[in-house]
Amino acid sequence: MAPRAIAMVAFASAVGMAQEAGLAAIAGEYAAAAPAAARALLDVAAAVPGDRAPTVDAPFVFFHLRKSAGTLIRKELVAQAMRRKLPTFVPCHTAPCDTYGAGDFHAAVIGGHLYFSSVAWALRRGANPNPALRAAPSANFSCFTILRRPLARVESCWNFRMRGRRGPRARLAARLTGGAGALARRRAVPKPFIAMGAAELREALPLALDEYGHGCNNEALRIFADAGQAETTVNNATAADRRAAPALLDSALRNMQRCVVGVLERCEETVEALSATYPWIPRLPCARRANSYGANVRAGGALAAGLSYAPDALAEVARQNALEEHVYAVANAMLDAQLAMLRARGWAAGPAAPAV
Repeated sequence: MAPRAIAMVAFASAVGMAQEAGLAAIAGEYAAAAPAAARALLDVAAAVPGDRAPTVDAPFVFFHLRKSAGTLIRKELVAQAMRRKLPTFVPCHTAPCDTYGAGDFHAAVIGGHLYFSSVAWALRRGANPNPALRAAPSANFSCFTILRRPLARVESCWNFRMRGRRGPRARLAARLTGGAGALARRRAVPKPFIAMGAAELREALPLALDEYGHGCNNEALRIFADAGQAETTVNNATAADRRAAPALLDSALRNMQRCVVGVLERCEETVEALSATYPWIPRLPCARRANSYGANVRAGGALAAGLSYAPDALAEVARQNALEEHVYAVANAMLDAQLAMLRARGWAAGPAAPAV
């Protein structure tokens, strides 16, 4: 390699290390602030009388990250709302599933694959029909989200969204192939996630989009970052140009800390924190799964028996989802803080959630 090329590689490596250190510092600040955020969240929740049920003026929002065990939560929220005769806006129940850009809401319970910024803007606008005269600084709503270990989520997203019954197979193959024999390859189904090497992941993940036009990388940023609707930016945040990464991460963590935050791999603790903070929501069962499609990673992070990833493939997924890895770490810190705050206020864990 020529000296100039060596110098350019070294410079790029140094820049990458500096950027990663900056991202880690942002995540560290929010993790350290998790106790204060948990205290503020519980103070607001405790000010609501009774079982803290939502209203149209102060709705409850479930921000459902795709492939993070949210389908059954949506169904349970709808069931609870129906029992209380509360109006709902929950995709796949009263609206199409593709509701990332949903407009006005008039519901006490809202849930789905929704952008935080869109929801906050719509609720604020609804509460201020004449904002030139009176504008609230922020929307009045409570919220919940649940995160999943990024590798498991990306794999499940790929196998379900890109390969499964909903995958845009021909479009995806056409996007990723060319030259001689391209027509035949366009008709092929993309490989299972576990069969892909680092080079294939490096090419496919930043480009592959599902039938709604969304990729599999950095889902937590897609939902919570202020610029989450910029699909190319989110899906390529650390796969290519990293200049937007700090702003994406900072705004995602700032918005997410407003919610009760759960972790799929800590389901029992998650449902305890949710029902203790909002008693109108029963303790959800942890054993049930919907739309589990070809994921090889078990809840604890271990692979199913007999399967293995190439180390460079794991590193490539982590590189492209570096922002979500940071968000996942902060989510665990936030769940720890929420549980600690609840216990400090005299809450005691109940029996285990029923297995169904």
